[in-house]
Amino acid sequence: MGRINTRRLSFSLRATPWGPVIRWGNMLEHMGIRWGYVFLRAPSHLADDDVKYLMTQAVEMYLLGEDERNIKGSSYDGKLYTEGKYELLGELGGQRFDADMDTIYGRDRSTFLVSEQTRGGGPTISRN
Repeated sequence: MGRINTRRLSFSLRATPWGPVIRWGNMLEHMGIRWGYVFLRAPSHLADDDVKYLMTQAVEMYLLGEDERNIKGSSYDGKLYTEGKYELLGELGGQRFDADMDTIYGRDRSTFLVSEQTRGGGPTISRN
């Protein structure tokens, strides 16, 4: 396994006649759009497009309430899944997703936290 990159991207979701559209980097809660952050720990050898694809799949699964999904990128294939657990990363938390992948470098794993911020309620776990 290569170095581990940690990335954070924001997302917003808008319903269209063609289905939901996820936009990265837009904070649009004032327009009635669901939004949040995705925190990712992934191998550094994954291409940026593959990383965004994985993050998009995790957000879609979160929004649709799915537990498992097959994934395939330019240099990997595998399974993305969640047990529905809420975890913390510092003071921010979200639902955890894991990806088990076969890559061109062997077996690897990525971990995500999808943190919806639309409601603005803050963390639900006490820091005391």
